[in-house]
Amino acid sequence: MRWRAWWKQNRTWLALLIPLLALALGASAFRLTRLYLPWEYHRPQVSATNTMRFTQSFSKGNSTTFTRTVDITVTAVEAVSAYDGHIPIEGGTMYRIDLAFAAAPDQMLKGCTVALIGPDGTQYGTQAAQNTDLRARQTFASPDCVPNDAPGPDWDGLSDTLVPATVERPAQWSRSIAVTLPPSVPPTQVRISWDAPEYALLQVPN
Repeated sequence: MRWRAWWKQNRTWLALLIPLLALALGASAFRLTRLYLPWEYHRPQVSATNTMRFTQSFSKGNSTTFTRTVDITVTAVEAVSAYDGHIPIEGGTMYRIDLAFAAAPDQMLKGCTVALIGPDGTQYGTQAAQNTDLRARQTFASPDCVPNDAPGPDWDGLSDTLVPATVERPAQWSRSIAVTLPPSVPPTQVRISWDAPEYALLQVPN
């Protein structure tokens, strides 16, 4: 009887509450889609092999929109004892990732991030494993996916302008990057990203 009386007394307010809840959920979904997701890497372009063409549209500065198209090939992922003067932490296994790229000289390709993915989906970058309990750290500076002497055009965030290349980048080039993984964790995929939300996910070659 008490519940029936309560429903009778409050049914008008409950009827008004339902559309308010729907409005709140809609606003939350809008904020997630328009404000948060564009700044997060949530849209993978997955290759079933070790090669792919990665294409994305992205904005810089004052909402200037560009298109990025680059062919990526993971030519090898091999365990090494040292790379470029660095050694893995005690107990860790260092892997050298050999990458081949092909793109038009006008493509902006500076500022990439390269990581290895383990069997359980954990991501390991050049600075540290994302799972801090594993403490797979190394001292490399952030890598880049372009030749040091001909990186191509870049965006100047201070002046909001596109800075053209002083030396034309070749149509094809290769880069090597190293990542340290915890013991007994084999790499299964290579992740490469530039601007959110898209990123490339390629398979480690056999």
